[in-house]
Amino acid sequence: MALTKAEQTIQVAAWKEFPAQEIWIKDDKYFWAYEKGDSCVYITSGTCTESSLTHKKTEVVKTDEVDVFIDKLIIEKIADKWKCFSSELFG
Repeated sequence: MALTKAEQTIQVAAWKEFPAQEIWIKDDKYFWAYEKGDSCVYITSGTCTESSLTHKKTEVVKTDEVDVFIDKLIIEKIADKWKCFSSELFG
């Protein structure tokens, strides 16, 4: 499965199966997504293979500093070679 096909598969699932304001992916087709809430962040991670998409149950992280929490996660993901391929997802 080409990475662009994986991205499409993940994006379609995001609209139906888990909250995602942004979705990030690595070349090995692992992904993570987040959505900001009021005093919390919803985080989902998973992988896309030739035959399926699997993702973990969405984790809710409580924080009063939602933007600071997300900014730190993004810095870590960029350093680890993740790329954002989809943002502003609102189904």
